[in-house]
Amino acid sequence: MIQYNPFLKLNQLIIFTHNGKIAYNETFHEGVNIIRGNNGSGKSTISNFIFYVLGGDFNKWTSYALKCTDIFAEIEINGAILTLKRTVSEKSMQPMSIFWGSYLDSKKSGSEHWEMFPYKRSDYKKSFSNALFLALGFPELRGDVDSNITMHQILRLIYIDQKSSTQDLMLTDNFDSSITRTTVADLLF
Repeated sequence: MIQYNPFLKLNQLIIFTHNGKIAYNETFHEGVNIIRGNNGSGKSTISNFIFYVLGGDFNKWTSYALKCTDIFAEIEINGAILTLKRTVSEKSMQPMSIFWGSYLDSKKSGSEHWEMFPYKRSDYKKSFSNALFLALGFPELRGDVDSNITMHQILRLIYIDQKSSTQDLMLTDNFDSSITRTTVADLLF
């Protein structure tokens, strides 16, 4: 398979419970990966975890998902390996921690090599979307007058949940303006 830059590939997803046990650990391969199972087995919950750990803003967790605490994703961006970490929360706009290396290396190195990024950038700190866009080689893009494009907005075009209408092209969010949606589309196309 030929890879073109920019690209983002999910290599591994690891989800921990509140008592430190692994609830889910899966390695993904190049190409199409299929998550299958019976109704109610957690396929949508795993999809929601992927959306969230990659930068989506999600807080409508099932009671089973709320038994989990930390989500790790080893990803590859344009040939570089990074590990992302987010904590399951019922609050929106949660921060993300990034380790600039593999999941295995992150476990060996301890917490001092992780860098925490907020959901929204401030005058003092860039957001995790800014950090990931920089790694992807995306330019800094603005939607409305005072807002930047986020990973959540990019992922909305890739990820549609079961509750969204089958006619929708993007995960339904009511707050994006027309210019923001156009900017996201222009960036991806």
